[in-house]
Amino acid sequence: MEHVFDTENFLQECHRILDDNGILIITTPNLATLHDRIKFIFGLSPRDIDATHSYLKTHVRHFTYQSISKVLKHFNFKIKYFYTNVIDFRVIYDFHITLYF
Repeated sequence: MEHVFDTENFLQECHRILDDNGILIITTPNLATLHDRIKFIFGLSPRDIDATHSYLKTHVRHFTYQSISKVLKHFNFKIKYFYTNVIDFRVIYDFHITLYF
Protein backbone atom coordinates (compact mmCIF):
# COMPACT_ATOMS: atom_id res chain seq x y z
CA MET A 1 0.00 0.00 0.00
CA GLU A 2 2.99 2.31 0.29
CA HIS A 3 2.90 2.75 -3.51
CA VAL A 4 -0.83 3.51 -3.80
CA PHE A 5 -1.78 7.15 -4.40
CA ASP A 6 -5.49 6.78 -3.74
CA THR A 7 -5.64 4.61 -0.61
CA GLU A 8 -9.33 5.34 -0.12
CA ASN A 9 -10.35 4.09 -3.58
CA PHE A 10 -8.02 1.11 -3.32
CA LEU A 11 -9.49 -0.08 -0.01
CA GLN A 12 -13.07 0.59 -1.08
CA GLU A 13 -12.52 -1.53 -4.18
CA CYS A 14 -10.85 -4.30 -2.16
CA HIS A 15 -13.79 -4.31 0.23
CA ARG A 16 -16.28 -4.34 -2.66
CA ILE A 17 -14.77 -7.34 -4.47
CA LEU A 18 -13.97 -9.50 -1.45
CA ASP A 19 -16.45 -12.19 -0.43
CA ASP A 20 -17.98 -11.84 3.04
CA ASN A 21 -15.32 -14.18 4.42
CA GLY A 22 -12.60 -12.94 2.07
CA ILE A 23 -9.10 -12.11 3.29
CA LEU A 24 -7.03 -9.11 2.28
CA ILE A 25 -3.29 -9.55 2.82
CA ILE A 26 -1.24 -6.38 2.99
CA THR A 27 2.50 -5.96 3.38
CA THR A 28 4.08 -2.58 3.89
CA PRO A 29 7.19 -1.17 5.58
CA ASN A 30 6.81 0.06 9.15
CA LEU A 31 7.81 3.71 9.40
CA ALA A 32 8.31 3.38 13.16
CA THR A 33 10.98 0.68 13.28
CA LEU A 34 13.52 0.88 16.10
CA HIS A 35 16.40 1.91 13.84
CA ASP A 36 14.27 4.61 12.18
CA ARG A 37 13.23 5.97 15.59
CA ILE A 38 16.87 6.22 16.64
CA LYS A 39 17.79 7.93 13.36
CA PHE A 40 14.93 10.41 13.84
CA ILE A 41 16.21 11.33 17.33
CA PHE A 42 19.52 12.32 15.70
CA GLY A 43 17.78 14.37 12.99
CA LEU A 44 18.11 11.74 10.26
CA SER A 45 15.27 10.66 7.98
CA PRO A 46 13.80 7.17 8.20
CA ARG A 47 15.07 4.85 5.44
CA ASP A 48 11.69 4.43 3.73
CA ILE A 49 11.29 8.11 2.90
CA ASP A 50 14.57 8.55 1.03
CA ALA A 51 13.62 10.54 -2.10
CA THR A 52 16.90 9.61 -3.81
CA HIS A 53 16.79 5.84 -3.22
CA SER A 54 16.38 3.76 -6.38
CA TYR A 55 13.02 2.20 -5.40
CA LEU A 56 12.10 3.63 -1.98
CA LYS A 57 11.47 6.98 -3.67
CA THR A 58 8.30 5.44 -5.10
CA HIS A 59 6.71 5.23 -1.64
CA VAL A 60 3.85 7.72 -1.50
CA ARG A 61 2.27 6.56 1.79
CA HIS A 62 4.00 5.64 5.02
CA PHE A 63 2.43 3.54 7.73
CA THR A 64 2.85 2.62 11.36
CA TYR A 65 0.86 -0.02 13.20
CA GLN A 66 -1.53 2.66 14.44
CA SER A 67 -2.06 4.39 11.09
CA ILE A 68 -2.65 1.24 9.04
CA SER A 69 -4.99 -0.15 11.73
CA LYS A 70 -6.94 3.10 11.71
CA VAL A 71 -7.35 3.21 7.92
CA LEU A 72 -8.35 -0.46 7.68
CA LYS A 73 -10.95 -0.11 10.43
CA HIS A 74 -12.25 3.05 8.75
CA PHE A 75 -13.06 0.97 5.66
CA ASN A 76 -14.71 -1.77 7.73
CA PHE A 77 -11.92 -4.34 7.59
CA LYS A 78 -11.40 -6.53 10.63
CA ILE A 79 -7.77 -7.19 11.45
CA LYS A 80 -7.29 -10.89 12.06
CA TYR A 81 -3.48 -11.00 12.24
CA PHE A 82 -0.97 -8.21 12.48
CA TYR A 83 2.69 -9.07 12.77
CA THR A 84 6.18 -8.53 11.51
CA ASN A 85 8.52 -11.26 10.39
CA VAL A 86 11.68 -9.17 10.28
CA ILE A 87 13.37 -6.86 12.75
CA ASP A 88 16.20 -4.95 11.10
CA PHE A 89 18.38 -2.90 13.42
CA ARG A 90 21.12 -0.90 11.75
CA VAL A 91 23.87 -0.26 14.26
CA ILE A 92 26.03 1.63 11.76
CA TYR A 93 25.05 2.48 8.19
CA ASP A 94 26.81 -0.51 6.58
CA PHE A 95 26.29 -2.94 9.46
CA HIS A 96 22.93 -4.27 10.50
CA ILE A 97 21.41 -7.15 12.38
CA THR A 98 18.36 -8.87 10.93
CA LEU A 99 16.22 -11.30 12.93
CA TYR A 100 13.73 -13.55 11.14
CA PHE A 101 10.79 -15.16 12.94
